[in-house]
Amino acid sequence: MNKTEASVTIALAAIPNSGKTTLFNRLTGSGQATGNWPGVSIEQKSGSFVLGEYSINLIDLPGAYALSPVTEEERVVRNYFLQSPPDIILNILDARNLYRGLGLTLQMALSGLPMVVAVNMIDEARRQGISFDLKVLSQHMGVPVTELSARTGEGIPDLKQNLYKVIKYPEKTRNPHISCPPLLEKAFSEITEAINQSGIDTRLDHTFLAMRLMEEDDPEQRANDDKAAVVTRQWYRRLKQSLRTSIPVACANCRFNAARGLAMEVLHDQPAFEDQLTKQLDRIFLHRFFGLPIFFLLMFLLFQGVYGLGAPLQELLSTGFDRVGTWLASQALVISWPVWLQSFLFDGLWQGISVVTSFFPIIALFFFFMSLIEDSGYMARAAFLMDRLMHWLGLDGKAFITILLGYGCNVPAVQQPGPDSWDIC
Repeated sequence: MNKTEASVTIALAAIPNSGKTTLFNRLTGSGQATGNWPGVSIEQKSGSFVLGEYSINLIDLPGAYALSPVTEEERVVRNYFLQSPPDIILNILDARNLYRGLGLTLQMALSGLPMVVAVNMIDEARRQGISFDLKVLSQHMGVPVTELSARTGEGIPDLKQNLYKVIKYPEKTRNPHISCPPLLEKAFSEITEAINQSGIDTRLDHTFLAMRLMEEDDPEQRANDDKAAVVTRQWYRRLKQSLRTSIPVACANCRFNAARGLAMEVLHDQPAFEDQLTKQLDRIFLHRFFGLPIFFLLMFLLFQGVYGLGAPLQELLSTGFDRVGTWLASQALVISWPVWLQSFLFDGLWQGISVVTSFFPIIALFFFFMSLIEDSGYMARAAFLMDRLMHWLGLDGKAFITILLGYGCNVPAVQQPGPDSWDIC
């Protein structure tokens, strides 16, 4: 690395629920919540650790399915790569479902940045009877591939060794071949040529930049060169008229067709193992007619559990503070203090602490039960169920988590949608 100091920035990128934060904690020892709670996956987290003679700055990027500017998470990840590309990409795949994450992996590989791929949850994949040929994946992507379990620590030494080799002897990632419609490939080729002629100084592959331009809602906003802007605008208009679908969707189809073929090669064409219990539960919880009633029943039970268990604890704490406050106020030393000081300490400070503390059991129980729902996998299914209803409000299905969070604490619930959604609220 061309660095004045032995410092290297590694970007940790993956689709949601791939064990990204667990691996981040495993590598850095940093305490961070595992899951996709509001305010966690959107924020950019960083940690550090030492790898040989190198000081590693590990950036935990939000979970995103693609670099297309569709969701807030995808915009954060896209802007990070375009504005301050890292030295190395550490991409994580879920061993239980390679195909789902390979679309993002192919996009990362097209960036031209050095990359290491970590296939996580390998222990769970073995239990499900899934076997891999990761050499095929490594050969196709042109990058080191490591199998590991971030939860147990299996494979972490191999991952560190691969990272060290890539840092010590960096090589530009070989662009994987992704077949697209001829017209789309011609557009990428001409825009890439325009970027080449612009003399732009970047470590990112110019074809990668051409793809990012074409997937923008307003391509000219990202074009730093007049010629590149003109060529992009011409192709953008032409493709909008010629393609049967939107340009981002057409690009996504190309990626996932390639991902499907690659997954079949890596898995030796074996069918994906289906968890029968999960499949049967999904038939119940995602039922067309009974799904929403079950969801509302579970939410009712959630709040009954929170207030049924929390209310007695709240009353106990409130009573305890009142008795202690009364006892302290009756002491001779306290009685001798000025009236204004007694009022400030007991009517103001002590009562304030009492009110805040007495609400702690309810808030703690609420977040505890929410974490159980998240870990069970029902949160994602509930977001799917609520998607159509939330679209009436101009939000996606995940926004219902924000509404639920508001019953525990309004601050993160208001912060989560972001300024762009406050007008809707």
